[in-house]
Amino acid sequence: MYIIKMSYKYSIFNMLNEYKKNKHLIDAYIKNQPIEGLNDDGLIMGISVGLFSLLFVVSIILFIWALWATIKFWSRLNDVAKVILVISWLVGPPILPLIIVYVGKK
Repeated sequence: MYIIKMSYKYSIFNMLNEYKKNKHLIDAYIKNQPIEGLNDDGLIMGISVGLFSLLFVVSIILFIWALWATIKFWSRLNDVAKVILVISWLVGPPILPLIIVYVGKK
């Protein structure tokens, strides 16, 4: 039996954890305050904050879409798909429940 190792890199919980770790840097950048140890013109920090914001918004949208799809198609799923879906909600990225719902409803 093969064990599938899930990547937690793009989960909402990981992104919130990274935000908590770097909250002071992100808040300082948003407020246009100087950041200690950052000696460039802020381009790299701007790209990383912009990328973080984009990934966070996409993750939230996927999370809401997956939640909506789960609720809407729950009755059309068989028992095995329901179990896999619940497990994917606990450990996977937000795209995984979407895939399971749309594949399992057929």
